[in-house]
Amino acid sequence: MNDRNLELDILRELFNISVGKASSLLSEIIDRKIILNVPDVKIINVENKEFNIQECLHEKSDSLFMISSISFEYELKGKASLIFSAEKMRTFIDLCISNYETEDYFEISFSDIDFDVIKEIGNIILNSVVGEVGNLLEIKLTYTLPEVKFYNGDEFFEDADYSSVLILNITFLIENTKIEGAIFVHLSIDSLSDLMKKINEIKDELNE
Repeated sequence: MNDRNLELDILRELFNISVGKASSLLSEIIDRKIILNVPDVKIINVENKEFNIQECLHEKSDSLFMISSISFEYELKGKASLIFSAEKMRTFIDLCISNYETEDYFEISFSDIDFDVIKEIGNIILNSVVGEVGNLLEIKLTYTLPEVKFYNGDEFFEDADYSSVLILNITFLIENTKIEGAIFVHLSIDSLSDLMKKINEIKDELNE
C-alpha cells in the first residue's frame, strides 16, 4: 500500500468513527435505528479546472440539492456541508418525523418546520463528524450555527473561499430505506496541510 492510499485509509477510518457517533445521536433523538457509513474519502483541489462534480456525487450535477453547512475555525479553518438532493432530503425528513404519506416528488416543498429539522440534523451530523475527528487528532475547533440553502449542482463551489475539499460519500440506512448523500469539508491550504501532518504522524506510528 502506498503512502497516499494509507493516508486516505486513515482519514476514512477517522470519519467512520465520527459518523458512528453521529448515527448514535440521531438514533436516540428520533427513536429509531440509523446506520450511517462512509464508504470512501477523496481530497479534491477545487481550483483544478478538470474537477467534475458528477464524479463526487450520486446525483447528476444539474439536480437541485439541499445543503446544510457550518463553518469552523481556531486550529483549522473551513466549512463542512451535508449534501442531499432535494428528493433524498424530503425522504430523509419524512423518515425522521415518521411521515409515511406518499410524496409527489415533482412537487417537492419544504415548510419552516422542515428547515428547522434540516438545521438540527445538519448540526448533529456535522458537529459530530468534524468535532470527533478534531478530538481524535487533538485539534481544537469552534463552530457557527448551521445554514440551509438550495443549490443547483453547478453552483456548489461558486461561493467557496477554500482551495481544497474532502469529499465523503455517505449512506444512511433507516428502516431498510437507503439514502445516499455526501459531506464536503472545505479547507484552506494551511488547514489541509496541518490536517495531513496529523495524519502523517499516525501513518509513521503504524509504519514503526
